[in-house]
Amino acid sequence: MNGAITVLNVLALVGSGLSAGIFFVFSAEIMVGLRRIPVHDAIAAMQAFTKAALGPVYFGVLVSTGLVAMALVGMSMFADPDPREWLCIAGALVYFLSVGVSLNVHGPMNDALAGWRAEDPECARSWPGFQARWTRWNHVRLVAALGAMLLFILALIATPPAEALA
Repeated sequence: MNGAITVLNVLALVGSGLSAGIFFVFSAEIMVGLRRIPVHDAIAAMQAFTKAALGPVYFGVLVSTGLVAMALVGMSMFADPDPREWLCIAGALVYFLSVGVSLNVHGPMNDALAGWRAEDPECARSWPGFQARWTRWNHVRLVAALGAMLLFILALIATPPAEALA
């Protein structure tokens, strides 16, 4: 693995780890906590969380890691043949799954939630189903980000091909 690919791999590793951490906190604490408060408060809190997610910190991590992963795929495909680059490519592709869930599942769900009135009884009836679906898909993002992180780690610690033959 050349120096540029190694740097991109480390950046992708850190970004996928940060993403996994964010997804873990949502699954393990935030969504659990929202089930323990009145529904109208849970809806209002989730609306605030999803609005904050569009800010530079979370969205910046998600998007910049995706861009780094795309660059990593491009550079790895044109590097000298090395199985470690295939681990980088696999990590990037698995990370893209978490981005895909964020954009294609959570994005539309969060957009719909933004239009809810927390005190509306119909919204209160819809909340448990919304929360369950959102959390299930968040688990998918979490596993994908963790899988990507593991693949990026493996790419860094794998024995270079020349050393394996020695």
